[in-house]
Amino acid sequence: MYGLGLVLMLVVIGGIIAFIGDRIGMKIGKKRLSIFGLRPKHTSMLITVITGIVVAATSVLVMSIVSQDVRTALFRMHEIQTTLASTQDQLSTAFSQLTAKEEELIKGETRVKELQGEIDHLTSQIDGLSTELAKVQKEREKAREDKEKLEEESKALETLIGDLTKEANELYEFIGLMRKFLEGLQLSDITYRSEEIILAKVMDGKAEAGTIREEISVFLQQANKLALGRKASIEGSEEEAIIFFMDNLETITEKIAQAEGPVVVRLVSATNAFVGQPVYAYLQIFENKLLFKEGQVVAERIIDGSMGQDLIQDELMNLLMAANDEATRLGMVTDIEGRVGQVSYTEFNMAKSQIVNYGEKVRVLAVAAHDTWNTKPPLKIAFKVESASN
Repeated sequence: MYGLGLVLMLVVIGGIIAFIGDRIGMKIGKKRLSIFGLRPKHTSMLITVITGIVVAATSVLVMSIVSQDVRTALFRMHEIQTTLASTQDQLSTAFSQLTAKEEELIKGETRVKELQGEIDHLTSQIDGLSTELAKVQKEREKAREDKEKLEEESKALETLIGDLTKEANELYEFIGLMRKFLEGLQLSDITYRSEEIILAKVMDGKAEAGTIREEISVFLQQANKLALGRKASIEGSEEEAIIFFMDNLETITEKIAQAEGPVVVRLVSATNAFVGQPVYAYLQIFENKLLFKEGQVVAERIIDGSMGQDLIQDELMNLLMAANDEATRLGMVTDIEGRVGQVSYTEFNMAKSQIVNYGEKVRVLAVAAHDTWNTKPPLKIAFKVESASN
């Protein structure tokens, strides 16, 4: 209503001023007055223009006096425009920030949902862990009970150990007495040691059973002569020195006949035998088989190349003995002296020279020089010398 009254007032004032200007112009025109030396016509036009200017100026003056907004629009428009532009920029920035905040809010809501899912998952795990904890507590209680039982058993074992220790001491005393007894025996009094091979031979399983029995009989006679030669004897007999079970003899005969090929037959001392006493023995049989392929390691030993040739030579001999024992264990036929392996003099010296040249610890391998079967002696040995770090 304030703006409408202002407009009506400006219209009335403008009309009044225009009316007054028109009257003045008509009077000047009728009286043909001249201002500033102008013609009456031009003077009338000038009055009309001045009247319009007065109308406009009066309108502006009145609005400026009456309205603060008009004064602001007239005199602070540029400042307002600048402020408006800045405000619009700020509004745009605020809108962008609002949009970003809304996006962050959306992401935050999504993250909240994810976290809620994780919380639910963790809650489920916590429930599971609570169950596991209950089980662990039960197991812990059971373990405590078991511990108490074990402590009781431990006390009982300590008592048992004490008793066993007492018995062990008594046993050690007995062993000491037996050691003194054995030390009193001379090695020369032993004819055969326990598990020592008295005689070994290759027999043909394809032969007739009668032939096999006859061959075994001859084999046992040869073994008996060897035992007699070592001064073993059966009391009351000067021609027999070996005792063995007949059922073992029959079993071995059947096994040889079933082999359908060459086999190794051994007569082995069952116990230590002494001079003037019988040799208790039993027969062993090993069917024909490939023991070692060419290049296969039979035995090995670490030898220090810096300890001198004599000791190196002894170590090589020990390696040969180890190879001999391994082949014998696997069923290789032995000679009368119980040997199965052979190595050439050249091979032996070459290995010894290689070890000396290394001058440090080396690994020496005793390998089969060719494919070796237990029924086809000898086992020929070759040496391989390599760094111990390998």
